[in-house]
Amino acid sequence: MSKSIRSVGAWFRLCRVGEYLAISRRLAEQNPSNAGWQRELAVALVKFARMDLRIRGYAEALPLYEEASRIFSDLVENWIVP
Repeated sequence: MSKSIRSVGAWFRLCRVGEYLAISRRLAEQNPSNAGWQRELAVALVKFARMDLRIRGYAEALPLYEEASRIFSDLVENWIVP
């Protein structure tokens, strides 16, 4: 398979994951108290960051990983019942 065809496939997958991220972000913003939607957003951010890392590089992926990390930390602090 040629490099350009693989690249097109990677961009297509990135777009699909980007749609998933956009939907997850909208749901999480609609109801910030919904832990499930917050977790789903963090998972979508990690998936998008992984794809972005392979395609565009570390500098573009890092803010996505950082945002996911903040969400996961917030979930641990606020949602775990002692």
